[in-house]
Amino acid sequence: MKHIFLLLSFFLTIPTLAQTPPLSPEQTVRQIYHSYEIESDSLYFGDTTEKSLISTRMKNVILLNDRLTLPGDIGWLDSDPLCGCQEYDHLVLENITIHQTDASHADATVQFRPFKDSPEAITQTLKLIAEGDRWLIDDIISPQGSLWQAINSENQKTLASLRSLQRERPQHFVRELFNRLDDYSWPWTWVVSAQYRQAVNDYSQAAYKNNDIPAFGRLSHFAWPWRWTTSSAYRNAFLADAPITVESDNSQYMEMETDKLYFYDNPIFFGKESQFARLNSIQVIAENNDRARIHVRFTLTDSSTKEQDLLLHRTQGQWEIEDFIRPDGGSLLKAMQQTTRRRLSTISPK
Repeated sequence: MKHIFLLLSFFLTIPTLAQTPPLSPEQTVRQIYHSYEIESDSLYFGDTTEKSLISTRMKNVILLNDRLTLPGDIGWLDSDPLCGCQEYDHLVLENITIHQTDASHADATVQFRPFKDSPEAITQTLKLIAEGDRWLIDDIISPQGSLWQAINSENQKTLASLRSLQRERPQHFVRELFNRLDDYSWPWTWVVSAQYRQAVNDYSQAAYKNNDIPAFGRLSHFAWPWRWTTSSAYRNAFLADAPITVESDNSQYMEMETDKLYFYDNPIFFGKESQFARLNSIQVIAENNDRARIHVRFTLTDSSTKEQDLLLHRTQGQWEIEDFIRPDGGSLLKAMQQTTRRRLSTISPK
């Protein structure tokens, strides 16, 4: 009986032993900052793939922030929290102090100089957690406070703003969108349906002809966004360090205008919010249970008048826009999906 108990105890301890990270907290942190010392672009704090440096909790808050970020914009991570900077030059790691609270939690206080030739040093604490067989970053505590709390607070403010837009009647919901267009606290991608949001993502992937541009705010610290706001001809020439060829058929201009229509413009206002002047009328065309068709007519700052129908659906008590029906082009969703398929058909396999 004693032998059976010892055998069971041995097998029960195997999973625990297997989950012990092979690298210590200090080795993990030194490995991370070594990439900065040798000027490597292999690490990105916001990476949420299996190679990620961050914990599940940190991944989730960053992924939500990315989803809440408008197309073409950068999310909360507009700088690199690991170095507390937007750029560095041969970072110098001066000191690491480890305080391990238990088998799966440790604090690593690091002191480093982002620039080798500058005496200015930064001190911050990496909150580490053991997940699987690795130590991962669960938070960074800098002089500005907790990174996780800052991102989560921003997310919650945006979600609260989105909730505050909701109204019982569909036309009142639409009116509130126009009333609140200039406070910039809510992303239009979250007042549309999941299908429309996915169509925007699909279009962006096809438009940029590669899979290096993740959804909405997912941009790495070494992929500055300005180049993705240009035409593909300009972008490809830039990346290849080749001269730009101006096409006689003006296809570059048309491509940029299409990107603007489907990707960068707020479809509720036919463009940027700053171009909106006044709302002329809202009319309920049809309403049936949790679906409605609302006609809107408004004036822009250039004195032009725009109008369209918004197809609304209420799901889980929240109104969302499924499509935009325009007098000159019909369904904006279908037009975007067709353009996506056409662009994908012209992409050569890698």
